[in-house]
Amino acid sequence: MIESNIIERVAKNIGCPVEQLLAKHATVLSTNQANLEATGLGQDDIDMKCLRMAAAELRVVSARLAKSGCEAIEGMFISVPRVKDFAKGQYERMKTNLMGLDEDARTGLVAQGAIALFLNDDVKGGFRYVYNPTLEHKQVFSAESDEKHAEELPKAAMDINDGTGHFVIIADKSSPTWPNGGANFRYGRYKQQSEPMRDCVFLGRNKDNQTIRPIKVRFNGEDSYIDHPTFVTGTIPAKMGRDGKTAYAKKGVSVFSPDESLVSLYEAPPLDSDGKGLLPEHGIIPLSGFGDLEGWLTSLSDKERWDALCTLPLEVAHIDPREKGGFIITLADLDITSPIPPIDLWVSKAEEDKVDFSVGSIVVAVGGGWIDKNDGMPRMSVSGWWVMDAIEGVAQEEVLLDDDSSAEESGW
Repeated sequence: MIESNIIERVAKNIGCPVEQLLAKHATVLSTNQANLEATGLGQDDIDMKCLRMAAAELRVVSARLAKSGCEAIEGMFISVPRVKDFAKGQYERMKTNLMGLDEDARTGLVAQGAIALFLNDDVKGGFRYVYNPTLEHKQVFSAESDEKHAEELPKAAMDINDGTGHFVIIADKSSPTWPNGGANFRYGRYKQQSEPMRDCVFLGRNKDNQTIRPIKVRFNGEDSYIDHPTFVTGTIPAKMGRDGKTAYAKKGVSVFSPDESLVSLYEAPPLDSDGKGLLPEHGIIPLSGFGDLEGWLTSLSDKERWDALCTLPLEVAHIDPREKGGFIITLADLDITSPIPPIDLWVSKAEEDKVDFSVGSIVVAVGGGWIDKNDGMPRMSVSGWWVMDAIEGVAQEEVLLDDDSSAEESGW
C-alpha cells in the first residue's frame, strides 16, 4: 500500500488530480501485476513500480496536451451519432448534374464559384484548368472564369465519367477573411471527396468553466470513426471554442480516458422512473415511449430537428452478439399496445463490456427521430444509452455425463 502523501506529492508534481493518478495506477497495475510477480518482486515494490509507470504515462499526456493547445474536458459522452460525410454526397450529386450539361453550362458553374474544371487537353496533353480567378487569388468574390494549362490533377478531382475530364467542388466562396479579420483558410480551397465528421455531445466541464453543461465535441477525418462509449465518465483533451459550447478534437491528442471517480460530478442519474434526471435538466427531452415521438417531432422546426435529442426508457427484447465484437440489442416500447416496431441498438466492440445484463432490462436511449416515409410511423436513431434497471443474465452450466449415465433434465 502506497502512502497517501506520496500519491498526493506525485499528482501535484504531474499537475493532475489524485483521482486521475489513482485510476491510471490501477490500470497499469492490472496490466502488469502478473509479469512483475513473476520476477519475484513483492507487492510493495510492484505498487511503487506501477506508480512510476503511471506517472510517466501521465507526464507524456500532459506534455502533449500543453503543446497541442488543447485542454482536458471532464465528464461523459451522452450522444455519439453516426458519422456524417456531406462531401461524398455533394460530389456524387454534382457529377450527376455535370453529365447533363454542355461545356458552357459547366463553365457557368465555375464562374458562380461552385466548381473548377480540369478538362482533357487533346492538343497539349494534360488538362485545361477552368477556374474562378477571384477564388484562385483569394480576392473578394466576383462571378467570372478563366482558363490555363495544368499538367496534373489535384487529389480532390473526380472524373465526370463522360470522357471530358474532371471537376473539384469549391469549399467556400463567401469571403476571403473572417469577421475578425483573420484569413478564411477554406476560401477557394477544393473540398475533398470525403470529409467525415462526427459531432458528439459531451456532458461535462472544462478548466475555465466548471459548470456541467452539454459540450459539442467535433471529430474530423479518421478520428470520426472512433466509437466513444456513452455514459462512461472520463476525460478527453480538446480545443475549446470561444463560446464554451463547442470543442474541437485534435488528431493524436484527443484520446478519451475513462475515470470512474468522475461519477461524483453528477448529483442525479441520467433519468429516473419519474422522467427526471441529468438528461432533462440539460435540455434532452424526456418521452414516455415511441408514441410520444411524433408529437415531439412536429413541435420542432426543420432546423431544430437536425440536432434535437430526446430520451426514453425501452425494454431489452433480444441480444445478439456480432461476429466481429459488440452486440445488436433489440429495444421495444414499454407500451405493449404500441404499433411502432422495436429498434436496434448497435453496441460497438468498444462498449461490449457494458452488456452485463439480460433480456427484460430497461435501457435509457438517447437519440434523434424522424417520420418514416414508407409507413408514416415515427422512428428513433439511438446515439447514446444507459442501463436504468438491469436484469442479470443466468449463466448456462455445461453438464458433463459419464458414458454409462443419462440425465432426465438439462438446461439452465
